[in-house]
Amino acid sequence: MKSLLFLIAIFVFACGPEKDSQNETSNLEFSSFNIEILDTTDLFSKNLTRQILVEKISENNISNSTELIEEGTVEVNYSKIYANTEKELTLFWNNNGALKSIILNNPVSKWSVNNLKIGMTIDEIINENAKDFNFYGFGWDEGGKIYDWNDGKFSDFQNGLKVYLLINFDEFTESEIDKLSGDGITLNSNDIILKKKKVIIDKIEVIF
Repeated sequence: MKSLLFLIAIFVFACGPEKDSQNETSNLEFSSFNIEILDTTDLFSKNLTRQILVEKISENNISNSTELIEEGTVEVNYSKIYANTEKELTLFWNNNGALKSIILNNPVSKWSVNNLKIGMTIDEIINENAKDFNFYGFGWDEGGKIYDWNDGKFSDFQNGLKVYLLINFDEFTESEIDKLSGDGITLNSNDIILKKKKVIIDKIEVIF
């Protein structure tokens, strides 16, 4: 009887679920959640390919899709890693599978780009840039985009870094909204109206 029980125990153990090697990477913790644009040794750099990404974090943590841009005339491939979590990143790929750009737009994201994070206020951005900066008026396709860092820290990344700001229109009067909105309107981070309100980073895009 004891021999029979021993054999059953061995059988149950042998038939148990195999350890999924991919699951071992499902809880991968990155050494840093700050992406340095010019650091080519960083995982998220111009050297990244989709294949390398799969090897690093496993297919299980990547969702792939396509998107139409330029008024629906161009289709681009992109991946989301750790979608709907604080580790989410959106990565767009060139036709050859190399990294084209990275987008951060998750309000609870752990990620930052050269210490810029989603939700940072104007004063916090000024502190990182070490200077005031200029951006477009709100309420259109390029609304809130910083277009000139005024020789601050981020001026070196002018062509590879796009930062978009967001305001809550409900906090402003109609006359204030008129001064802050529309194509052709340019603003500066020292604007008196904006200093009184909460203006934050809504989206960051890194282009390689």
